[in-house]
Amino acid sequence: MKKLILLLLLIPNLVVAEGNFNGLNCNWIPIKLETTKLKSFFVEITTYDCNHVVYKNLTLQRNASILDSRKNILFKSIASWGEVGADTVKIVNIPEGFPYLAIFESSNPNANTMMSDVLHIFYKGKQLQKITELYAPIMNLYPSNNRVGSEQYIDGFYVSGGKLRIDRISIKEDVCTACREYTVETDELQGGKLVHVNSRDYDFETYKPLK
Repeated sequence: MKKLILLLLLIPNLVVAEGNFNGLNCNWIPIKLETTKLKSFFVEITTYDCNHVVYKNLTLQRNASILDSRKNILFKSIASWGEVGADTVKIVNIPEGFPYLAIFESSNPNANTMMSDVLHIFYKGKQLQKITELYAPIMNLYPSNNRVGSEQYIDGFYVSGGKLRIDRISIKEDVCTACREYTVETDELQGGKLVHVNSRDYDFETYKPLK
């Protein structure tokens, strides 16, 4: 009898384990739309619900689209890590005076999975142009600010010598996770291009932006 009860308890888990990467058979539906006006552009962030009979409203993904002033879609469904988006999708602050737009996506911000952090960078020239997808960006300056402020605040860009820069983490050698050593790669935005300008060893405790 005990074995039968245990089997009955396990069946729902076995059923939902089939399907997508979350282990659920999701029927993704949009449940929320947030629109942000950025001068001549709109950014729409849509939240999707798994809509699973057991996990409804518990498993969410988000995605972003960029539209022009007439609401014509320029870039659709920018986030691409999950099935319909990513766990986190946000507009990133760009220092004033620089003609760029950046969208950040992360599929597990609390785990040691750097490659699921992606920064989509666009150049606002005559036409909106996508420059790159930057993986493993250092997206907050909390370690270099004496741990003042929020560790979860998404920032990332900084100005040095009048130039707009962004740092990212790179793995020196692909070995076991505990054995890994990292470098900080500094890239500089120059017009519609991303130019690599520096590489140095990375230490979480002593990291500071390149000046």
